[in-house]
Amino acid sequence: MRLGSSHQRVCFVVGPISVALLVLVDCSVNRSGLGGMGGTTVVTVDAGGGAAGAGGMGGGAIGGSSGTGGRAGDGGNVSGGGAPVDSSQPDDGGGPSDVPPATTGCADGTREAFTDEARFPSIAGCAGGWSVPGLLTEASMAPGCARAAGNDGSNRMGTACTVEDLCADGWHVCRGASELTLMAVTCRDAGIAPASAGGSGAMFFATRQRGTAPTGCSPDATTGSNNLHGCGNFGRAEDPGCAPPLDRQIENTACATNPPWSCNDAASIMTEAMVATKSGAAAGGVLCCR
Repeated sequence: MRLGSSHQRVCFVVGPISVALLVLVDCSVNRSGLGGMGGTTVVTVDAGGGAAGAGGMGGGAIGGSSGTGGRAGDGGNVSGGGAPVDSSQPDDGGGPSDVPPATTGCADGTREAFTDEARFPSIAGCAGGWSVPGLLTEASMAPGCARAAGNDGSNRMGTACTVEDLCADGWHVCRGASELTLMAVTCRDAGIAPASAGGSGAMFFATRQRGTAPTGCSPDATTGSNNLHGCGNFGRAEDPGCAPPLDRQIENTACATNPPWSCNDAASIMTEAMVATKSGAAAGGVLCCR
C-alpha cells in the first residue's frame, strides 16, 4: 500500500494468522527532493509479545542509506491467557471443612459416660431424649432436629429428634458389640455408677445392636429388633454372645419402670428397638462412636 504526500504517513495492515500478528509498515518521505521511497519494515509479533525485524528494503532515504533492520524481539513473556497465578496462595475452594472435628462426641458438648476424652477418643455416652421412634428404623438413621438434643442441649425433651441427634457431627450411634470390641473398650470402662435402691440413679446408654427373642444377642446379627442393648445399671444382664463388651439389655417392662424410657409395642413384645423413645434427658441415652 502506498500513498504519496508531502507529509510522512504510516499505514498498518494487521492480519492475525494463527498466533502471529503481521504488521506491515510503509513509510514514504518526499521532502524537498530528499530521496524516494523509504524502507519497508516487516515486523512479526508472536503470541508471547516478542518482535523480530525482517530487515529493511533499501530505499532512497537520505543519502541513499539502506533501511535499518528490525530489532530482534525480546521474546516476551509466555502468554497465560490471563493474569499469572500465584501458587503460594492456599486453595480454599472445595477442600475439607475448616471446622475442627468435635472431640466430646455428644451434640450438646458434654459426656455422661466414657467421660475421659483422652482415654476414650472415639466413644462417648450421651444423655438426652428423642421422640422419633426406634434405633433400627430408617428415620432414626439421620438427625431430625439439627442435633439440638441432649441433657445440656436446647431441646432437652427431644421433640422431633432422633437418637442420632444426641451425637455430635461426625459421630454416630454405636452399631453394637463389634464396634466396641474394635476399640478395645467395654461397658466396665463407661464409669456408670450402680443404681441405688428404688431405681434412683438409673442409667442406660443404648446402641444399634440387634437382638433375637427371648434374650439372644450376636455381634454379627443382621436381623432381629428384640430389646435394647448397651451399657447401664438396670435391666437384665446382657447375653453372653455380646457380653463383653456390652453388659445390659432392657425390654419393654424395664422401660416402663424407668421413665422417661418407653419401648412398649402394643402389637409385639419383641420389637423394642423399632419403637423406643425417650421423653426427657434423665436416665441415660445412647453411645456415640466415630
